[in-house]
Amino acid sequence: MSHRLFRLTEQILAHPQLITAEALAPIAQYLVNRTADPSFMRDVEDDENKQDKEEMEVLNGVAFINVEGALSYKPIYTACGKVGVAYTELIEQVGEAIDAGAKQIVFSFSSPGGAAQSCFTSANEVRRMADEAGVKLVAYVDEMACSAAYAWACMMDEVVSSPDGTTGSVGCIVALLDDSKALDKEGYKRVVITSLAGKSPFNEDGSFSEKFLAKVQEDVSRLGMQFAEHVSMYTGLSVETILALDAQSFHAEKALEIGLVNKVMTPREFLDYVRSNNA
Repeated sequence: MSHRLFRLTEQILAHPQLITAEALAPIAQYLVNRTADPSFMRDVEDDENKQDKEEMEVLNGVAFINVEGALSYKPIYTACGKVGVAYTELIEQVGEAIDAGAKQIVFSFSSPGGAAQSCFTSANEVRRMADEAGVKLVAYVDEMACSAAYAWACMMDEVVSSPDGTTGSVGCIVALLDDSKALDKEGYKRVVITSLAGKSPFNEDGSFSEKFLAKVQEDVSRLGMQFAEHVSMYTGLSVETILALDAQSFHAEKALEIGLVNKVMTPREFLDYVRSNNA
């Protein structure tokens, strides 16, 4: 349904994201290109009913959860099915693993990050659930755990990276699309009528107002600071040290040197490590 796509586009382009700039760019461009296609989005309820829910498996006290693709607060569905991973789903999976008797939950990350909405509160909730149940949380950076994905990884008892893994990007970003010149070229003019001037983000020429941009910058800076404080709380690194990383991503050995990860292991070494810890 087209209104779902418009809502998704607005959610991605107008709200702060904890995602790498490289990953955000193609997503934003894709949404802009497909906004006019009514067939792109399916009805969420229909997709949820069609999909068979997989039961959580716990083997020898260990549960594995894959975190792949972009992250969001709630599930997102497209014509090709569900995309990415939702924080609500991760909370649910952790609850199922605990109920199934897991003593250790391993998260395998291949994610560039995602939505800032409820990222920290959801990650903190999983940390609380694990602490109350006496369950160990372990993050494995298979490909990448950046931005929102690292916000989740850092709160775990251990963060282990593959030698080829990428970690970091502790920062916040918003990608706004100023289409005022394109509309003007096509002979269109955006007219917005509001009860108060602050209700609209646009100037008379259709560009974003300085007041609106300042508010967006304020929100991005606030969330960026919250992110740094969140990482500091779980890693022991100072907020100043984290901010000095300039929201960059780092290869495994550098991430280990900085203190963003605790160990570097190949996938085989990591599986052996998990088994030995659970023996």
